[in-house]
Amino acid sequence: MIEETALVIKCQDDYAWVETTRKSACDHCSMNKGCGTGAISKVFGEKRSRLKVLNNIEASVGDSVLIGIDESALLTGSFLVYLVPILSLLAFALLGEQMASQWLVENRDLMAIIFGLFGLVLSMLWVRHRTAQPEHARRFQAVILRRLSRQEDCQSIV
Repeated sequence: MIEETALVIKCQDDYAWVETTRKSACDHCSMNKGCGTGAISKVFGEKRSRLKVLNNIEASVGDSVLIGIDESALLTGSFLVYLVPILSLLAFALLGEQMASQWLVENRDLMAIIFGLFGLVLSMLWVRHRTAQPEHARRFQAVILRRLSRQEDCQSIV
């Protein structure tokens, strides 16, 4: 399980909107004072991300929580989002080049580009359809694992 701390900023039904702070890896390095990357991260500061997560523990607005996502879901999701479209683009581009030879098209590169773009769009639509199915959508959803601290008097943080 990959975990991160977050602050609940809004609750809706079975879900909660949480805000996490992205931290630079440079804060933990012993060379951070002499490194250019460390200096750049200090200039731009910390970035915040908002996520919609499953709220199985009924956390409320203002709670500091630990959120997590399963490693296998992260790897599968990364494979679907990154590798499948690239492989589809390449496979369809090769198919387009072969079809150009068979159809006696003079501009084989143009045919490869057209087929490649078609394969890319087709794979992106497939990934979108696949991940939108309810049985798969919950698998890729981050979830609140436990409450770390509670702010009783906090009304709303937006």
